Amino acid sequence: MGDPGRPDDLLAELRAEGVAEIRGTMLVSSLRAVEERGLAEAYRRRLPAAHLERIRRLSALAWYPMELADAHYGAIAALIEDEAEQVRIGRETAARVQGTFLGTLLRSLAVTGVVTPHRALTLAPKLLGRSLRGVGIRAERTGPQGAVVRVEGLQLLRLSYCRNTFRGWFEEGLGLVAKRVETRAEPLGEHAVAFTLRWGA
Repeated sequence: MGDPGRPDDLLAELRAEGVAEIRGTMLVSSLRAVEERGLAEAYRRRLPAAHLERIRRLSALAWYPMELADAHYGAIAALIEDEAEQVRIGRETAARVQGTFLGTLLRSLAVTGVVTPHRALTLAPKLLGRSLRGVGIRAERTGPQGAVVRVEGLQLLRLSYCRNTFRGWFEEGLGLVAKRVETRAEPLGEHAVAFTLRWGA
């Protein structure tokens, strides 16, 4: 389920530029995951009071500062500490936020040939840009059934919760074109992470 080519092939790249911001769809979707798990009241108690009103008035289409996202995800991380559950939430969020859009992009790729996980990863900057801006991403092939994706300029990555939900994002997306997707996250500093991705037939 891979593409031929050199192991170090660059698949996609978007440099981190400007101030990092997050789209409301991400915050709304993760808040929904909290509510579905019966943790809404506990979340509100953990969220700093300065951010409560803004969270109540979230708009899915608006862009928000990382200060709000940091408080939001910090509160969730304190409530949901299980790694597998964090990855599961990432998969749910990806399906809600990116599912239809990713499906459309994959169909457009299919017009020009077979869609493989490597080809799907060429879409990473476009997908990331719908939910985050000012954040960098670089995807490289590491072998016929593997790749590494580096995300940088995102302070949320210091939280294991956010690293694991990102893993869920990759698993959900690649799961549309591959089976047995495995992910691992390796912090490269406070605001950068390398995600190792492997898949099977």
